[in-house]
Formats: sequence, C-alpha cells, structure tokens
Amino acid sequence: DRHESAGTTIQDKAARTHWAKHMQLSDGWKDPLEGEVKVRAKQGLQAMEYLWAEKSKSRSFKKRMEGLGLGLMIPVTKHLRAMGYEEGKNIRGYGYDWRAPCTRLEERDGHFSRIMEDMEDLVETNDGKRIVVITHSLGGVCAHYFFHWVARSPEGQARGGVKWLAKHIQSFVPIACPSLGTPYGSHTYLTGDEGQGLAPLVMSYPDRHLVIRSWLMFGMIFPAGRGLMLQPTHSPLWIKRESVLRVHVVRVKLPKEIVEKEE
Repeated sequence: DRHESAGTTIQDKAARTHWAKHMQLSDGWKDPLEGEVKVRAKQGLQAMEYLWAEKSKSRSFKKRMEGLGLGLMIPVTKHLRAMGYEEGKNIRGYGYDWRAPCTRLEERDGHFSRIMEDMEDLVETNDGKRIVVITHSLGGVCAHYFFHWVARSPEGQARGGVKWLAKHIQSFVPIACPSLGTPYGSHTYLTGDEGQGLAPLVMSYPDRHLVIRSWLMFGMIFPAGRGLMLQPTHSPLWIKRESVLRVHVVRVKLPKEIVEKEE
C-alpha cells in the first residue's frame, strides 16, 4: 500500500489533503466548508515567540525551537522577562489569523475591538502607562492597519479614535515589516513556492497552490509603489489596490524558428 515515489501511505496522502482543506479559506477570508471548520491563531506571548505552538514552556522546547529557526520574538521577550516584565500583567501578545487580510479580521472575529478592550485594561492596570507596540514582519502591517482602524472606523471613533491612540499608545516598533510589500509575497502567490514550508511536510505540492491562493493576506504584501514601475527589471510586480496584482511583461525572447516564420 506504500506509494514509493512519494514515500507515504495512501492514508497519509488522504490526511494531508484533508489538512489542506481545513487550512484553506473561502473568498480569501471566510472559514472553509461553509463555516464547519474554524482555525484561529493562538493567543498570548507564545503566538509571537514561535512558529510552532506547543503546550510545553520548558527551556528545552524553547532551545529546540530556536535551533530549528522557528523562534521569532524569543530574543525580545527573553530580555523583557529578565527586566521584570510578566505576561498578562505588563506584557501581552496578540495572535492573529495571518491567512486573512487585516481588512476582514474585525468583520469576521471582532479582532480589533477585542484588542482595544484588552489594551484599555493593560493601561488601566499599569497606572495609566502607555503601551509600546512591538511587531514582527506581517504583524507590522496588521498593527499599522489597526491604528488607522481606530482613528477612522465608526467603531474606533466611538471609543475615542485619535484621542484613544494618544492615551493608550506610546510608540510603535515594527521589526522587519514589509511596509512596501515584498517580492516574496507575489512570488509565493504566483508559484506556490514551498507552501510556506508546509509542502511536502503536511500537504502535497498540488494542494499547496490551492491553499496559498486561498489566503487573501498576500494582497497586503505585494510590492507597492510607483517607484517600482520605473525599475521593472528589479521588480515587475506591484500593487495599486488591495489584492490587485498587476503583471507587466518587460521583455519576451522568442525562439529563433518562430521569428523566422513571422518574417
């Protein structure tokens, strides 16, 4: 029963396809299978420390994650803990579903409303001291959207809008934030790449493209800016509006026999 070329059993291949169906999104942000499956990000500091979630908080687990390159904000949180910060008391982590675009997180999950409420509690329990928001990678894009959502959305303005930000936010420290997008975003969306490192570990190569294409978050990291239009050889892909990818053919080299036929 073993599929020799892939090195997996038929049961394994079926399980991977099932996993892929669960991780896909409908319309780029809705839960799949008509809402029967619901996958959400882990909350707390572990959501920002590791790419792999586990109940264990042992030192051996942390070292293993760092050794595998799966540690993200561990160096930051490690130093903050050494300085006396305690999770829940004066440092908190906010996980988010990075498969979906920021523009849909509030509508689907009430994500930003919950963050506002939690930040209000954090400031209140720390004698009015304002918050330093530290993010990594796409989290910086999400946080930037959150600030604008607070300032401009009806929900955010109802809580104070810009005045709320002035009262609760001290500063914003984005680490490795793709503010103008990244060529990796468009490359991965178009080709499937390695499926964010998941293929062939937990899903097949054919499934990876279906999963990647169902995540509308890639629209947030397509390279942006008119300046890129002037340098097509460096980056021929960029975005004008959310999730609208424009591909310009810069140069096409035709085979010699085709050119001769045309002549």
